[in-house]
Amino acid sequence: MRTRRAFLVIAGAALGASAIGLGWLRLAAGARPRRIGLGGAAVLLLAHFDYLALEPGACATYVADLEARKGRLRPWQRLPDDFFTRFLLSTDYFARGSREAAAPVRYVAFYDPYERPCASPFARFDA
Repeated sequence: MRTRRAFLVIAGAALGASAIGLGWLRLAAGARPRRIGLGGAAVLLLAHFDYLALEPGACATYVADLEARKGRLRPWQRLPDDFFTRFLLSTDYFARGSREAAAPVRYVAFYDPYERPCASPFARFDA
């Protein structure tokens, strides 16, 4: 006669073995974990801002500048919380009035308030 504890141990071992077996099958079939690096982060930017006409290479340049300042984006690492916001602040999107249908959005420079604290993309200077 089996006890409840023995049943749970056997069931847990069977589930664990099947999970490991499925993982090996996926790797053998060629499925690789999704990696976020220079190319992956640029693709995420393009997908997130699909409603904007972006200058070619703007996303890749931004990600390269981000990695130069903040360190390399690791495959298992979360993107920074301000990843998408900082990209828009690094472009001329707000300087030209936040118009989506206008000319392509250009990447100007990496926005860092500690490097250029007086630069405000929302400021309007009317003469």
